[in-house]
Amino acid sequence: MSDKYRRFRIPFSVAYGSDKTLVKRAALEAAKNVQYTLNTAGREATVWMTGFGDSCLNFTLGVWVQPEQVKRPTALISDYLWAIDDAFRKYQIEIPFPQRDLHLRSGFSTTQPTE
Repeated sequence: MSDKYRRFRIPFSVAYGSDKTLVKRAALEAAKNVQYTLNTAGREATVWMTGFGDSCLNFTLGVWVQPEQVKRPTALISDYLWAIDDAFRKYQIEIPFPQRDLHLRSGFSTTQPTE
């Protein structure tokens, strides 16, 4: 904790069927477009696939940032999410929306309530 630089983890999701390699490329490009991202040896941005959601593939962007940005975590996360969204639009990567399957049973019960 004595290091003045910090790594932030920015979670994001994409729709099932997205090209994972393209997702990684877009997220790394987004990180480079945020001015306070460090890109020195051992502190490069990285992307991890972290899970399978109900309607999405989950990822995390890991970035090292300049010390002055650590004091503004909400703005920092917003800047990265904004850049990720811009990159996804550029590469036509879909952000997921909740999907639910509804199964209906036809018919009705013919039993009468008992007294």
